[in-house]
Amino acid sequence: MYSIKGDLYSKKKDFKNAELNYESAKTIYEDVFNKRYPAYKKTVGKLGRMYFIKGDYKKSQTNLDESTDYYLKYLKQTFPSLSEGEKAKFWNSIRGDFEFYNTLAIKQKDVQPELLGKIYDFQLATKAILLSSSVKVRERILSSPDTSLKAKYKRWINLKEFFNNVISLNSKQLEDGNINPDKVEQQIEDLEKDLSGKSEAFAKGYDSKDYKWENVKENLRSNEAAIEIIRFRYFTTTFSDSIVYAALIVTPQTKKNPEVVVFKNGNQLESKFLKYYNNNIKLKNEENISYKQFWEPIDKNLKSEKIFLSPDGVYNMINISSFHTPDSKYILDKYNVILVSNTRDIITKKLSKRVNFSDKSVVLIGNPTFYAKNDTIEKTLEPLPGAEVEVKAIQELFNKEKWNAKRYIESDADEDVVKKLNSPRVFHVATHGYFLADEDNEDEVSEVTNENKQVKNPLLRSGLVFRGGGDVLGKKKIVSGENGVLSAYEAMNLNFDNTELVVLSACETGKGEVQVGEGVFGLQRAFLVAGSDAIIMSLFKVNDEVTQKLMLKFYQKWLKTGSKRIAFAEAQKEIKDEYKFPIYWGAFNMIGID
Repeated sequence: MYSIKGDLYSKKKDFKNAELNYESAKTIYEDVFNKRYPAYKKTVGKLGRMYFIKGDYKKSQTNLDESTDYYLKYLKQTFPSLSEGEKAKFWNSIRGDFEFYNTLAIKQKDVQPELLGKIYDFQLATKAILLSSSVKVRERILSSPDTSLKAKYKRWINLKEFFNNVISLNSKQLEDGNINPDKVEQQIEDLEKDLSGKSEAFAKGYDSKDYKWENVKENLRSNEAAIEIIRFRYFTTTFSDSIVYAALIVTPQTKKNPEVVVFKNGNQLESKFLKYYNNNIKLKNEENISYKQFWEPIDKNLKSEKIFLSPDGVYNMINISSFHTPDSKYILDKYNVILVSNTRDIITKKLSKRVNFSDKSVVLIGNPTFYAKNDTIEKTLEPLPGAEVEVKAIQELFNKEKWNAKRYIESDADEDVVKKLNSPRVFHVATHGYFLADEDNEDEVSEVTNENKQVKNPLLRSGLVFRGGGDVLGKKKIVSGENGVLSAYEAMNLNFDNTELVVLSACETGKGEVQVGEGVFGLQRAFLVAGSDAIIMSLFKVNDEVTQKLMLKFYQKWLKTGSKRIAFAEAQKEIKDEYKFPIYWGAFNMIGID
């Protein structure tokens, strides 16, 4: 009741009484339960906001340090065993303290610059946290013939669920039940070590190591930089509608803390300037306002040639390399920009056991037959003869190089073909992609199986269209399970563990619903979870002829150099020399590290 009263007083902006009630709630939680009790930590975080409002930043930071450190520990201990829905619900319940810490750190960046390192570390621990392969790992282990591995995994899940209940018990309940939380934690840790040794999928899917910005720095070469883009709501007395972007920059020369560039006009970046960028791309206008708004303040702090960029928010919807600079060049001419879901990938990629991509299998799908011949449904999806030419040319190229390239076009371009694939080295699909906007903004109250909940899941509202998909899309708004449309949710569970590259040569496959700290929820998220090492996807519609040229150049250079990154950049530059505007060569982005 004290906690609820504190919330009410805070709503009424009576912060003095809010603080008094939160203090009372905190005392009772500690007396009756203990300091690890979730509600106790939540109250500590709320008090941190009250101290911030009073101007006592030191006390605010102390409280926020306590609550966020606890949440990070909880994320490692319990988060992996939760369902996808439970993860999203829990993350949304604690995200506020991490978001608030951004305001605290940026406000004090000149007097306490070390806090910039703290919020960078938060990004390493939490950014793209819902981009998890835990569901897939569970399926792999439980379908394994190794009964000992399955038994250990089930015990691990049960122990984590048990520990989740333990932290909500008071001292007397723990004593009566003869339960030692520290002992339970140790049992979980021992099982994790055992499972990691026995299952590569487990070790990869449940990485619980603590990474710091200094670890990123140690893994950068002299000409490289890592940039974490953070999008957050600014906190005054509550979270405002004002959106702020911050770019945290780390290079091998970084000393005490990451450098920071703050964009206070986040609302304009997401509306006015995003529209301006898109319109000028379509109209083939040369302009450098986009560069000045989205990139110039960062550019002034860079001396590197290669940039690992972890985007957030609107930065997922633009191609940095396509920006026209005041000296009449493009960012593509100046930097090699490598997109990653989290700059932690720089570390984990070097530490992980590299997959030896010796297989030479290529699967190419293009120009599916979208409608039945006698169907009376209005045909909104145009056939893609250019896509058919594209996959035929690519097949010919790979087969000349003694690769095993299989092609599926028209009536053979079936969704079941994709679902039965077992880690082809290259999966190239040239078809229509789709993304259905969420028009229902009401609170989610239904279960995951409920149709309303499905509408809200962006992984069910984006996907790829295959044979008969036009008929399916013409019948109803949301499709899941019907043959013809592969939703991102279905793509997430494909067996692409040893796939080196997925190319989504379809219109606007980079689209999806942008969620703070999670990137684009859509096809790119799905194929990363499915296991693909790298993905090429499109941001806007592009000419068929140019797409064919770009893709052929890319594959030719990749076969020659062995580096996807170098090949992609060189192919873009050659197309840029032939076709002046970014609408031709800037439509595609690659995410992933060689």
